[in-house]
Amino acid sequence: MSLEKENMFLRSNTNRQERIVWFDIETTGFNIFHNEIIELSAIDNLGNSFSSLISITKGLPKKITEITNITFEMLKGQPSEQEVLTRFVKFLNGDVVPNLDYTVRPMRSMKKTKWLIGHNILAFDIPFIKAQCQKHNIDFPETKLIDTMRMAQFILPEKYSYALGALCEIFALQSAGAHRAMNDVLATQAIYNSLCTLYRHTYDKCSPQFICELTTIQ
Repeated sequence: MSLEKENMFLRSNTNRQERIVWFDIETTGFNIFHNEIIELSAIDNLGNSFSSLISITKGLPKKITEITNITFEMLKGQPSEQEVLTRFVKFLNGDVVPNLDYTVRPMRSMKKTKWLIGHNILAFDIPFIKAQCQKHNIDFPETKLIDTMRMAQFILPEKYSYALGALCEIFALQSAGAHRAMNDVLATQAIYNSLCTLYRHTYDKCSPQFICELTTIQ
């Protein structure tokens, strides 16, 4: 099944009383103190989206270009990390943010985000993005977190790999352009939907709160 069909189903079956945001980042490396974010994308359960490439102050490793297909030339002239993170925080808080063409587009809902979901975010994305926000004196909003990697580890204990691509294969999801932020966001959203189906079959429920309680290690 295509990611578009999976995600249309998801948006129509998500509790719209609670705003949920799926997000992903691409970076110049794994060091949260010395590497930089080069792309940040997000989509919520109300039909709003956010995506931007980000300029960098240092060089772009060749390995990162090989993985993401993002080149240093693509990052030239893009908004700064501080500017994009400031806009992303506004997006999470339900504020009006400049769109990619720098025009203001009102969001479909001004609700503050309650749930932030991503793949391997507890080990990487959240510590990384919070470190960059701290560097730029940006207050990252308090939200509840769900990690789809943890979800998969909990409900699919026999699997060898829980990488995003491996889970797309397990659920027969047709993904393309891996390691570009928005493509990975759409894949994560579809995987979340598929995993919720498994949780519902096993526990007869799959609310974000229930999943969070099962898969979050204190």
